[in-house]
Amino acid sequence: MTLSKVCRIAIPVALCLFTCSALAQVVDIKAYGRPRNTSKFAHYEVWYDEEGWHVRSDTAGKSHLFAGGIEVVGGKVTKVTNFESLEAVNKKKKKRPDIGQVTDNNKKILFEMRTEEYGDGFTFQVTEGAKSIRFRLLIDGHTEPERIFIGGRSQPAPAATFELDAHPAP
Repeated sequence: MTLSKVCRIAIPVALCLFTCSALAQVVDIKAYGRPRNTSKFAHYEVWYDEEGWHVRSDTAGKSHLFAGGIEVVGGKVTKVTNFESLEAVNKKKKKRPDIGQVTDNNKKILFEMRTEEYGDGFTFQVTEGAKSIRFRLLIDGHTEPERIFIGGRSQPAPAATFELDAHPAP
């Protein structure tokens, strides 16, 4: 991946994450368990379980760009899985490649996923002492908190930038 490709996502998302980070407060949402959402529109699913944190996108068969940043407050990212399953460039459709990277001394995750027919996503774990996880999630460049479903109760996010306890209980 070239530096220009990394900067294409890293700079705008990082700026937005830093700009909005002061506005995020830890919200009281039960994040444990996968959302039970059968939505017919583009959306995120965010949840925590014994494997760690999960961020998934789904589009109901239409192409959408999911981009954002995740910041670990009071800790670090220790492991990310499924970044390798994000698609590379699709030469047939001339699709931009999906990007996922851990930055800022393992404190942040930046990503950009063009999701089409099937969902995209990744799973990550954080240090035991982490206090909270700050999310900034966009769909097609827009803030759409009503399309971000959190935890087994499929609760909508209070805003596109929100913060959850790093190790929620079941």
